[in-house]
Amino acid sequence: MLIDNFGLHNISWLEQKVDSILHQISSSSSQMELSVTSYGESWIFSENILRYDQSLASFFLTGPLTNIAATLLGVSSVYFLRDQTYYKLTNAEETPWHQDSLFIPSDELDTVTFWIPFHDITPNHSPMSYIRHPYRQCYLGSSFDRFHTYESFGTLSEYQGYRLDVFDDMNAGQILAHDGWAMHGSPSMTEGMTRKAMVVVYAKQPINLNSSATLSSCHPDLRSQALQIRDGNVKSYQSLLGSNIFSNGN
Repeated sequence: MLIDNFGLHNISWLEQKVDSILHQISSSSSQMELSVTSYGESWIFSENILRYDQSLASFFLTGPLTNIAATLLGVSSVYFLRDQTYYKLTNAEETPWHQDSLFIPSDELDTVTFWIPFHDITPNHSPMSYIRHPYRQCYLGSSFDRFHTYESFGTLSEYQGYRLDVFDDMNAGQILAHDGWAMHGSPSMTEGMTRKAMVVVYAKQPINLNSSATLSSCHPDLRSQALQIRDGNVKSYQSLLGSNIFSNGN
């Protein structure tokens, strides 16, 4: 869903903070970072950068996003799960269609993800796209090949009767929110363009780490990949838990 009232002042402040932190980070340190940067060589991807700046940590743990997340999840307070940068440089690869919940090492976890661009988004800026489906489970069953390109999978999904929503006309200050099982992706970048965005994820309840979910509805190849990334993410989340970064928002 599109959220209009996040505000340009918050966007400007976040962009300045994130840019400053990224200039200090020179290498990948987690399984997820390694996995993403090995695929997207023209991406600047880092996660849990709130570790590097107390004011950013305070913003994510007690700022306006926690209020919006609590409203969307129907609770009085929420739990911070992770932040990630998704800066795409010119000619950067597409983001494959995926569901966030596959890679979160916990079962029965209600989450909301905020996608936060730092500028206007046009069709040239690898806009976020969603495939609407009516159920909360692994969407890539045997009838879908996860190796489809962004374009071909979107076309196939529309042929199967699902709606494709592409947010390619966003103004700076607008953000997107989606459920952990929402199928989403984005096309490759247009030559000569760059896109600066990040995601922040909140959970409805405390996280119970478990990397060995059955994921019975998933295609075996996708299940194998998801379990491998889940296992690596357990270590990342344990690090956050140990540093008391995991705390409720309000």
